Amino acid sequence: MTHPALPLDSARIRANFPAFDESSLAGQAFFECAGGSYTSRQVLDRLDTYYRRTKLQPYGVFPASIAAGKAMDAGI
Repeated sequence: MTHPALPLDSARIRANFPAFDESSLAGQAFFECAGGSYTSRQVLDRLDTYYRRTKLQPYGVFPASIAAGKAMDAGI
């Protein structure tokens, strides 16, 4: 089974990576290693939620622990 090539909208993809809007990084490219890769806005938002709301033991009896467990179960 073959799949047709999908159009790649590079502007839409780049818009999901805040580092491309960072003026201090303008005109540079980073190819050192995967550890130097920039993270998408969606991942940053999930990490922000984790660090601000549910950075504790999941599946506990506290509301934040319950929320952490549900987020883990949902894979978000």
